[in-house]
Amino acid sequence: MALTRLQWAAANRVLEVFENARLRPGMYFWPMEPESVTNWIIGIGCGFQAAQQARPEWYSLNVIRKYRLKTGARGLNGFIDQLRARGMAGEDIVDVLLAIQIETWQEWIDADSVPRKQSR
Repeated sequence: MALTRLQWAAANRVLEVFENARLRPGMYFWPMEPESVTNWIIGIGCGFQAAQQARPEWYSLNVIRKYRLKTGARGLNGFIDQLRARGMAGEDIVDVLLAIQIETWQEWIDADSVPRKQSR
């Protein structure tokens, strides 16, 4: 699917927000719990969709494979369960969830022919 320039610009802005949240999660989340992050991720996706913009799925299968996670009915919450089972703590899970979103949105943007704006 080719993105319009408006969709491309909006998607890049969302990507920047995810990147900033990953760099400074304490500014975005309190408590710093994975469930807070999943609600925030879903809120961003719903807001993007409510503005009548196309958006990627909640996660990319390519990205999920990289993190050796399995998909299932629980979606993002299922990933939390799997990461906790590996012994990961809340903040580490938050980082992985944000990394998944960054890589998913980046993959979706890169599928289009318009070059991505360089990060600051």
